[in-house]
Amino acid sequence: MVAPMRKLLPVSLVVLSLGCTSVGPRTIQRDRFDYGEAIMRSWREQMLLAILQLRYMEIPNFVEVSSVVNQYALETDVRGNVSWGDPRIYNAAAGAKFSDRPTITYIPIAGTQFTTNLLTPVPPGAVLWLIQSGWKVEWLMRTCLKAINGLNNRGNVGRLEADGEFNELLELLTLVQTADGVGMRVADTRATTVAMTIRRSQDPEAQAATERIRDLMGLSQEADVFNVVYGSESLGGTQIAMLTRSLFELLFELGRQIDVPEEHVAEGRTIPSTIVEEDDVNRLIHVHNGSEPSEFAFVSVRYRDRWFWIDDRDLESKRTFAFVTLIWNLTQVDGGSAVPLLTVGASG
Repeated sequence: MVAPMRKLLPVSLVVLSLGCTSVGPRTIQRDRFDYGEAIMRSWREQMLLAILQLRYMEIPNFVEVSSVVNQYALETDVRGNVSWGDPRIYNAAAGAKFSDRPTITYIPIAGTQFTTNLLTPVPPGAVLWLIQSGWKVEWLMRTCLKAINGLNNRGNVGRLEADGEFNELLELLTLVQTADGVGMRVADTRATTVAMTIRRSQDPEAQAATERIRDLMGLSQEADVFNVVYGSESLGGTQIAMLTRSLFELLFELGRQIDVPEEHVAEGRTIPSTIVEEDDVNRLIHVHNGSEPSEFAFVSVRYRDRWFWIDDRDLESKRTFAFVTLIWNLTQVDGGSAVPLLTVGASG
């Protein structure tokens, strides 16, 4: 005797349900954000660790996540049997096995091209592009410049303090920038020759500031457009010479501002911090340290049995840290050398 079809309907539904399940599309939103967040978080930790290593006179190592390939598999198993005795017994069983097998490829970043990019100064044109896009001129120049038209920032040729005229210049440029008096232009289509404009103003205070800016940098009072070149000394008149930092110098300068344990300095493991006062105008970043990680950390790493972190509520330090990543991209530090690739099949 043939069993009624309604008795077999549940088994049929199970088969159809499992057979029509699509795994791929539903994983995109979850995996894209999860992997993106994990890569971004690991990048922040790697960058903070690099700054710390330079502070302790170690050469940092960088490893880039080259690719993430995730494979999903859904295997189904449906079994059923019928006992034709009296009474009839229907048995059905269905199962499914889901597997998630990501494969992650890492590339150690090293070699001649990487080192060259790391030691190459930031192009003066890049500094002007950032000013034009709205970055604060005082903070930007204090971060990127070693000198401008012979006026020295701290750190240039071992200086612990910036020239008084350098600090005055940045304050005046900030005032003029607020009055929309600072701009830039590209002199050729390749964007290799740039010019900085210092516009005259109808506002007496802003106009006085533009005149004092010209005096401090030895520029012509009649000119409004000035060619920008790389260097510490200008030929005067209508030329501005910017001596910019390399990414390596920028990371090293940030490293010197990190709070480190006093015993590490006393034992000769590292140099003293160049920032003593909390309100020091030269502070670009504030990295704390402690025996335990902070619950308010924006990024934290464990190094030499201590935790180091940037507070998530410290907007200035987070801005500087984000800027380091931007400079990394501007200097095109993307040259993985002919080194082995490391591919890891992750499972969990």
